[in-house]
Amino acid sequence: MAYNGKTNWTDGEIVYPEDMNRIEQGITDARGALDTHIADYVRQPAYAATSGTSAAYTVTLSPAPISIGEGFGITIVPHVDNGANPTLQVNSLNPAALKDKKGNGLTAGKLKVGYPYTFVYVSSAFILMGEGGGEIPKLPNMLKGGSFENTGANIVSNSAYSTTYRKFGSYSLSVTCPLGSLENVVSIPTNITTIANHQYYLSVWAYSTTSGASAQMYARGAEPSVSALLTANTWNFMSGILTFSTTTTDSARLDNNTAYSTIYYDGFMIIDLTDAFGVGKEPSKSEMDDMVQSFGGWWDTDLANLTSDANAAASEVLSGKTYYSNGLKNTGAMARRTGGEFPGYERAQTVASNNGRVHLYAPLGAYVDQTGDQGGNHFGVFADDPDFNSINFPDDKNVYGLQGSMPRRGGYTNPISTAWDGSTMWVRIPQGAYQTNGGAGYPEITLSAAQARADGNIQPGNIRDKVWIYGTQGTLVADSSGRMAILYDLYPGAWATGTWNIATIPQCKNFIFGAHSGSTYPSRLYSYATDGTVSQHLYLYDNQGVSVTLLTLNWGTTLGIGSIIFNAAARMVEIYNSGINGNDSYFGTRNLPGNFNVNGPLTLVWDCQQPGSASPYPGMRLDGMVLYA
Repeated sequence: MAYNGKTNWTDGEIVYPEDMNRIEQGITDARGALDTHIADYVRQPAYAATSGTSAAYTVTLSPAPISIGEGFGITIVPHVDNGANPTLQVNSLNPAALKDKKGNGLTAGKLKVGYPYTFVYVSSAFILMGEGGGEIPKLPNMLKGGSFENTGANIVSNSAYSTTYRKFGSYSLSVTCPLGSLENVVSIPTNITTIANHQYYLSVWAYSTTSGASAQMYARGAEPSVSALLTANTWNFMSGILTFSTTTTDSARLDNNTAYSTIYYDGFMIIDLTDAFGVGKEPSKSEMDDMVQSFGGWWDTDLANLTSDANAAASEVLSGKTYYSNGLKNTGAMARRTGGEFPGYERAQTVASNNGRVHLYAPLGAYVDQTGDQGGNHFGVFADDPDFNSINFPDDKNVYGLQGSMPRRGGYTNPISTAWDGSTMWVRIPQGAYQTNGGAGYPEITLSAAQARADGNIQPGNIRDKVWIYGTQGTLVADSSGRMAILYDLYPGAWATGTWNIATIPQCKNFIFGAHSGSTYPSRLYSYATDGTVSQHLYLYDNQGVSVTLLTLNWGTTLGIGSIIFNAAARMVEIYNSGINGNDSYFGTRNLPGNFNVNGPLTLVWDCQQPGSASPYPGMRLDGMVLYA
């Protein structure tokens, strides 16, 4: 039942059962509403310390949410610094990624142990709303003394260090614009260099008792700038991001643009976002505002003072790594030795040796990666010497861990081969070490009677091609030249489709086909197509089915064939026009495909495909002589 409260009870009035039921129901309804409110993690964000791992945080909430919906809020206190791209699992629900406001997964170490971080669930991920942490972020403020503790500004007329209103420390900078003036400008004595196309974040706190006072700040002496109309009697936080088209070294400045008013400035900051985060990775103004205000609203970074005791030189810092010294950001120059040529080893700078010892001098650099050889945790140096090869050492010797592989020959060894050049016998002996006495003396080479024979007629020209005698390869080749006549004429009729062999030429290195001149019906590929498309080809095939196209005819005409020349050594075929009814553009040199076999018989083939619909009448005639060799 709906609860209707009774608030006019009188002394002595009887309480009936229905009154008690109504009161109890009201209590029950109120408790249920309270439970619903407690479980509404959108209107009332949750708070919990994490457990799990650095890459997969878990929290347990009570009451347990049924699901994670849009706007679900939670503040977590990490129990360990986060790993790369961490997730958060609430009770037993599915884990969701933790991301920054740009939708990027969090980098390792973004969340610090023991500090609170607030997230809101949006589009399947928890988005970081604010950043905890008790340390100032590593973003250098380019301005020194930005809280104006009796320093940090070029004091001019109607400006001073003031204790009347202050945000940080004991002083602020007061800038008064006198009556009748348009502005009063105070420059900052620290010259800073603003680089073209870099993004610079500027922020300052401003206070005025004049409503609508116009405050303005610059990163250099001229526009662009960041300005604001101030709310009176409160500290106003001003911020903006500026970029410049040129690189300039100049002084920043603070202006009061409202006559007869005083503006108090405190906590002035300029941060080079491009240098700190990288091109294209700069945070937005709102992200920087959140960061600055979450870390107190301002910090001073006097790098020259903070790094005045640094004593490292560029040669003592790894190449590509940066360090600060006397306020300047420097880049290291020490080479990182990573064993680029061979895992775990660097090439020795110099090598010296004597009997029994080798000296290797390591190049200067940092040996810190611990990749090692084959996954080992060590580094070393190496030197190359092509003569340091196992084949150069007898197989019973070991030099610096390298076992020799040169066979040690005994007293008598048979040769590998013998050869005769007509006047000298050449004996090829097996590789090996011939150092040991054996038999009747030092190691000896034995020749059989056949190997020892010598004959002045053992010449390449007297031995059949590809045959070896006494180590001499023959070059004698039998004559395989010849000739053959070709008279081929096929006129298969209208709409004919097919493939026809013309002639097969024996295996040869070269052939030439010459067409008979003066013939009534000369050699030609022709078609009388008047409509549609006819496709005819003349091919040369090897004995493996690989072909090269000599002619292609795709319309009704005649291509007269004068000659065909084949050259196996040059791997090409030439075909020439006979001068009748043919365009020279159809003819010329054809290169043989890479897999065309020139060591076998060759076949001339023609085909006709896709005839037209109006009597194309294709035909092929080849009349002439082939000479081959």
